[in-house]
Amino acid sequence: MASGNWFGRLRGIDIRLVAAIGATLLLIFAIAVTLPNGPDSGNVIFDPAPRHDISHAERVELAKPIESRIMRDKDADFYQVKSAGASGFLTVHVNNESKTFIPEVRVFDSNRNSTGGGHADAPGANLEYRFPAQPDTTYYIQVWGQQGTVGTYILMVSVVS
Repeated sequence: MASGNWFGRLRGIDIRLVAAIGATLLLIFAIAVTLPNGPDSGNVIFDPAPRHDISHAERVELAKPIESRIMRDKDADFYQVKSAGASGFLTVHVNNESKTFIPEVRVFDSNRNSTGGGHADAPGANLEYRFPAQPDTTYYIQVWGQQGTVGTYILMVSVVS
């Protein structure tokens, strides 16, 4: 009789409860499958900054490091920096924090026209790009990963005299 009672109770369970449990298990499985694996899997960062196009470029100060991450193969980060009072050179330094990331940089003038750029030669390599800057001028810097690479980096823009 005990098995009859158990089966009776099982038949009495609301199908919505069964569906909710199944959906929860499916969601847990989907998250486990889509999170990255490998050397950078412990450094998962959910990037809250909306700096993925030039119109939403994040302002950075000269000589102040900014840590960020390229999260997807078509991801790019944009930054906005204002040059110092005298003409000279600005250096964009990307300190690569990943063994697989191959950083690339493009610089845009205040009219958002490309003025040049540079790239690292190998995965895990740092990048330094130097360009002439006009006094008190806003420049935009785009950072992304060559060949769809992703990873964490530290950006710093400094004045070279």
